[in-house]
Amino acid sequence: MANDQMAYGFLEVAEEQGIQIPQDVALVGFDDNLVSSHVRPPLTTVRQPFSQMGAKAIELLLKMVDPDHVLPRTRAAEDEGHSEAGARMIPAAGPLAAAADGAGHQLRMRESSAPYRLDGAIHIQLDTSLVVRASSVPA
Repeated sequence: MANDQMAYGFLEVAEEQGIQIPQDVALVGFDDNLVSSHVRPPLTTVRQPFSQMGAKAIELLLKMVDPDHVLPRTRAAEDEGHSEAGARMIPAAGPLAAAADGAGHQLRMRESSAPYRLDGAIHIQLDTSLVVRASSVPA
């Protein structure tokens, strides 16, 4: 697993070397960039909730400036979960939860929207989704 940009480079080198994706090697990226569904084969990837990450960062900064400030709760578009043709969305469900995809593979992800402190730093975990495309599942 690598970020999507690194996975694109791997796809190019694999093609040059005669390595077939996913027949010889399954490939999974991380981020779900816009290009990921358009490369060949389409890249299986972990979708990160970028809008939620930004909103949570702003919320924390505003709380640091004014601890009594209350922000309205909104849901980012990415939180709604969308899918394009040929992709399966597998949402996280609970701390260290396991979900099975259609092929029976176990996928483990963590989720928690509540901030917690560890060694003085604030840590926030947001839901991610695995978007299963052709790069990880032989036809």
